[in-house]
Amino acid sequence: ALLPAAFAGSAERADAEIIEGIEVADRQGAMFWSLVGRMLQGVMLIFRGEFADGAALINALAPKAEAVGIQINFLLYRAALAMAAIAQNRPDQAKEHLNWAVYRIAKTGEGKWAALIWKIYEYLENELQNPLNSKKAGSIASSYARRGRSVIWENYNISAAFENSISVI
Repeated sequence: ALLPAAFAGSAERADAEIIEGIEVADRQGAMFWSLVGRMLQGVMLIFRGEFADGAALINALAPKAEAVGIQINFLLYRAALAMAAIAQNRPDQAKEHLNWAVYRIAKTGEGKWAALIWKIYEYLENELQNPLNSKKAGSIASSYARRGRSVIWENYNISAAFENSISVI
């Protein structure tokens, strides 16, 4: 419910849920979930247009998450980092994050964030003036969204998000 709430325009609710989750995890000594929550805070920062802060938080926490075997939402974290890189005019870095995510989707079949990842790829390729690649990425994004694996992204307008300083929430 957290991220759908954020993308439906309830950023305050999403932030409150993240903070509450972190507080509960900290009280119970559940560092795994506390770390997941803190990484989601980085995602929310990026989606609000606070690219440097969000990317710095995710990048600082990612090695800790990997060290303890956290794999939950890593595609989302990479998608957010790609968005931050695009916004900061670092297309090569964005492609690194997206390529990692696409490889992971192909390797594991993990599709929860696939439509978002391909929508970002579509946007990036369009910005790089690669219309064929952009169209292909858009088609793949739509396919994932229609399969119901990530329906929230079917009508998500990534272009508008970037045009509005990525303020999607």
